[in-house]
Amino acid sequence: MRIREVFSFMYRSGENGVLIRKSIESILKKTLKMSLKNPALACFALRMLRWQKKAAERRLRWERQGITVPPMMMASITSRCNLACQGCYAQALQRHSDEEMTLNRWKSIMDEARELGIAMVMLLGGEPFIRQDILQVTRCFPRTIFLVFTNGLLVSREIVHELKRQKHVVPMLSMEGFEKDTDKRRGKGVHEKIEGIMREMKAGGNFFGASLTVARDNFTVVTGERYIQGLIESGCSLVFFQEYVPVASGSEDMALTEGQRESLGVIKNQLSEKYHAVFLVFPGSERKYGGCLAIAGGLIHISSDGSLEPCPLIPYSDSSVINASLREALKSDFLMTIRKNGDTFRKNSTGCPLREQQEWINAYFNNNNMHCK
Repeated sequence: MRIREVFSFMYRSGENGVLIRKSIESILKKTLKMSLKNPALACFALRMLRWQKKAAERRLRWERQGITVPPMMMASITSRCNLACQGCYAQALQRHSDEEMTLNRWKSIMDEARELGIAMVMLLGGEPFIRQDILQVTRCFPRTIFLVFTNGLLVSREIVHELKRQKHVVPMLSMEGFEKDTDKRRGKGVHEKIEGIMREMKAGGNFFGASLTVARDNFTVVTGERYIQGLIESGCSLVFFQEYVPVASGSEDMALTEGQRESLGVIKNQLSEKYHAVFLVFPGSERKYGGCLAIAGGLIHISSDGSLEPCPLIPYSDSSVINASLREALKSDFLMTIRKNGDTFRKNSTGCPLREQQEWINAYFNNNNMHCK
């Protein structure tokens, strides 16, 4: 499987149905190859292949009706967290809210997402497992792939067992490298606890991944073969290289240099050829395949209070799923205007094209007499 085919699936709209189907087949074939000694996982991959094809067809039907349905949705099910990580975007953007949506509302949203053809949901926070009841929701949607980005500290033995039953729910453990780098950002003892969780999941046969925050100072560590080989030996099957985006004030020096960004893509390809795992780079692969997912219509984000936003790093919204359906919220004027101006935003962008448009966003809401969320 070529990783670029996976991103073609993730980022293109419904009108490219053939390309989407080929990309889905590629990633699931890789999963099948990885699960030759695990019949249950192989059967799961085959079932998901059938559903993903149907999901792509559903998105295409909605596209013909003038509604752009993204293949991926991010959902911040809570703004609360049990850690205070250095440079955390969620803390910097002050998303804390006492009005988190109920379990029943999240269940309704996931049901709508399934009907619309959204194939993958990334569960975010805060820390998602503060809302452990979310596994009651994911249990109801075995055809949707859920990636849960977690610091791992709240992953109990009971959760490990439940995740083994729910093969479509993949925990993504957040790390910065070895103990020194992970504990520096997340707190003393965090790395040791994550290692314990990985051992337990490997012993239980769980499918899990790692979300590696790649910053300027830990670049060499997290992309080094010694570290990656250790992850694979620990049972990790999916690796996200998350380029650090400087949202918090004073964190600009944590961002990758241009040379590091270019090297990361090359390293990812080399690792994909060598190891029996899937490697992805975010947002690096966005730039390679047309730029920002939110601009391209390949991604939306729903905050814990129900606001529909372009992505977690752009906390601005003119629509909500609190009192409206997801389908209605997708008609957001803000989202459609962003997509209409996408080529202009992407031109000469060196990082996040929407974060570089802060003045434009403020002017948009002011000109339309709307309050920025």
